Amino acid sequence: MDTNNNSNKNLLVLGLIVIVVVAVAYLYLKDKGTTNQNPQGGSTTELTQEQRRVIVTDVIKDAKETMTIDVSSCKSFPEVAQFKLASTVTFKNQDGVSHEIVFTPQHKFTVPAKGEYKLVFDFFQFPGLRRYTCDTQSAGTVLITK
Repeated sequence: MDTNNNSNKNLLVLGLIVIVVVAVAYLYLKDKGTTNQNPQGGSTTELTQEQRRVIVTDVIKDAKETMTIDVSSCKSFPEVAQFKLASTVTFKNQDGVSHEIVFTPQHKFTVPAKGEYKLVFDFFQFPGLRRYTCDTQSAGTVLITK
């Protein structure tokens, strides 16, 4: 009987060790996967202020003033759309399948197949650059002005 209790205790301790190791490994790998990578390699936190300024300047320079964004094939046109805060922007989809557009987890919508979706940009408090995805892939940027 004593041998069975010791064996059960050993199994319990071993099980707890395995759970702790798996939890630590999960947290480690989860943190490793959350670093944003820039196209040249390295995390975005490694960019200097000057590098960030150049990137933002290039994005702003490419911005096209528009009230319509075509998200067909999840290739946004224009790639960088510019409009004023609180503007109503139409997202058009010419594909035979719908596309999910996500700005934030709370601000997502579906553009129906061969249809459109009108969105009032009043959910951001301040002007600025905002990225969005289309069906989970990076799709485009909006430059919201005053």
